[in-house]
Amino acid sequence: MISKEFFKSSLVYSVVGALPLAASVLLLPFYTNLLSTADFGRLALYISFSFLIQIMVSFGLDSYITVQYIEYQSDRRLLRENMSAITTAFLTISAVFTLLSLFTGPVLFALIFRDGSLSFYPWGFMSVLTAIFHGAFKLYTNLLIYQQRPGRYFWVNIINFILVIAISLGGLYLFPKSLTGPMWGRLLSAFVLAIFSIQVLLGSYGVARGRAFFKGMLSYCYPLVIYSLLFWSLSYIDRFIINYFMRAEDVAIYDFAVKCTLLIEFFQGGLVSAIYPKVFGIWKEQKIPASSVQVNRYFNGFSAATLLVLPLFLIVVPVLVPLVVRQEAYYAGFSFLPLLSLGFIARTLFFMFLAPFYYFRKTRLLPRVLLFSALLQLVLSVWFIKVWGLAGAVWINFIMKWVVAGFAFNECRKIFTFRINKVKLIWLPLVYTLIFLAAGQAAGPGNALFVFLGETLVSIALVFLVYRRELFMLLDQWRRKNRLASAA
Repeated sequence: MISKEFFKSSLVYSVVGALPLAASVLLLPFYTNLLSTADFGRLALYISFSFLIQIMVSFGLDSYITVQYIEYQSDRRLLRENMSAITTAFLTISAVFTLLSLFTGPVLFALIFRDGSLSFYPWGFMSVLTAIFHGAFKLYTNLLIYQQRPGRYFWVNIINFILVIAISLGGLYLFPKSLTGPMWGRLLSAFVLAIFSIQVLLGSYGVARGRAFFKGMLSYCYPLVIYSLLFWSLSYIDRFIINYFMRAEDVAIYDFAVKCTLLIEFFQGGLVSAIYPKVFGIWKEQKIPASSVQVNRYFNGFSAATLLVLPLFLIVVPVLVPLVVRQEAYYAGFSFLPLLSLGFIARTLFFMFLAPFYYFRKTRLLPRVLLFSALLQLVLSVWFIKVWGLAGAVWINFIMKWVVAGFAFNECRKIFTFRINKVKLIWLPLVYTLIFLAAGQAAGPGNALFVFLGETLVSIALVFLVYRRELFMLLDQWRRKNRLASAA
């Protein structure tokens, strides 16, 4: 059974690890109320651009540092040399990229945004700096997870959260109807935590003085960068296509709907952060590239939890959001939430298929997972958005999550043998998706809440039916512990 300690660490990593995204959700009402719809759309584009830069600057080192820590944690000398090489590589890449952006950034923005909707100075360059600072912070916090230091992980993320909220809100009220507050809030908070993160890394491990580790680092990281760039394309290129064929206001409505689903992403991201270290530890002990009962329990639970959360999300968000978001133009995004949320069912499978690539250092295969997906998504997005507008973008968002999961499985089975419960991880999610798609078609403005309440009952019934054995085992374990506690 999954241990009590796992649930404790899951809570810390799930809740605290989601705080950077939670800040985006908490700031959403202020952004929508104090910015024009067009500026909110432009902000979404600048943030998407910042994520793109962070991928290139981080160069996959935030993933590589966790694998190297697990490999060399028992050898103090080799651990220090590996960690110092990773930190030195990140600082070097960051410096080169900053200088390069000063010369190429204005030219590229002028070519891509010929209508002048986005400019490189000042907001584009600030996005570059924010990306670099976030990369440093991510490098350090990923290491904290694998060091099993939930206390420090908690506090550095709390400080980051407070700084983002405080500076952004201050800027929004001092400079309403302007991007000044949101952009400076992201930049300054990231700067403070980046300085702290780099100081700790350099103080603990120093600066690399040799090149022995860089070859292995490069071979691991460069496929991961290509993979991440393709993943960025799947996640964010649709906003730029919407901006090209439509308006910044339409980008705002679509991005608003997607940001509402960040609540689900918080939940899944935190669980994955807690699950992966446990799974990697099991694989290290077993030394067999194949599924096991212990590993399957984690991913089965992950899938079940997602299925239970989705209908609750569809009930809560449309009821609570209008209480804080006053501009009714954004409410058009509510109709997109059922389809957007269903895509996260496919992501439970995707995360399971993704884990072996990271642990067994087969990142060179990752670009294959997303190459055809990204090309297909790009072509279909241009077609669907041009013809069907925002509804086309939402359908592509949903479809591509399943396509990506399929490609991930196809590549992963070449290096890993999956022995899974198909009823729990394949058939239940598929049946669940079909039921919810049918219910979504039946739901209208007058009966949406009733339909989503029905979906909640259906999801509980389906999960109980499939996972009843595990639930009864947990209940029996809880009863035994209570009896032992009473006897003592």
